[in-house]
Amino acid sequence: MIKMNKTITIEVKNETMIKVRFIERGDKHGRNNCLTYDKPEPIISFYDVTHDPEGKYMISSYYVDTIKEHPYTEGLCLDGSHSQYDLTRYDMALVKAWLFSEIRA
Repeated sequence: MIKMNKTITIEVKNETMIKVRFIERGDKHGRNNCLTYDKPEPIISFYDVTHDPEGKYMISSYYVDTIKEHPYTEGLCLDGSHSQYDLTRYDMALVKAWLFSEIRA
């Protein structure tokens, strides 16, 4: 894979800012980057950066293949207990466009 930009930030409903990050084997992640991702399948992680540009609050993560296969006609609930983290189908279209153009997954 050719990586050009491993993160994007999107604004979802209620002005919530979500950082979307591509993580592959060998990348540092987790709180204060204390973990090294060691699985062969890359993931996409979602972070709330509304009030914390460092993105210390990880909402959820999915395997890249799961995001790639997600229907364009549907949004995605990142956290069932917080509706501000629901991505619309338009938000998902942005994520997938970034994934296919920048990451070339």
